[in-house]
Amino acid sequence: MAGYRIVATGAKEFDYPKGNQNVYTSYAGTGGIPLDSLWKRLLFAWTQADVNILFTTYLRPESRIQIWRRVQDRVRQIARFYASTRIPTPW
Repeated sequence: MAGYRIVATGAKEFDYPKGNQNVYTSYAGTGGIPLDSLWKRLLFAWTQADVNILFTTYLRPESRIQIWRRVQDRVRQIARFYASTRIPTPW
């Protein structure tokens, strides 16, 4: 599984099964970095080592890439001082 997610694309996103049918949803949030230019797509294709970001036909002008999705990655980004220490804390 990739360490990123691209949202607000033209692809259906499976939500859950409902009887013999499937229910689909789409991301309605504003999180992520807009992929609104070829330069951004090229940059993220390189940094994520995935050429599919460049060649996919599912991207739309409002598509966004979300990185640092794991909780540990988010903590490292916002609290670098905490992530670099090995001292146990009471919480």
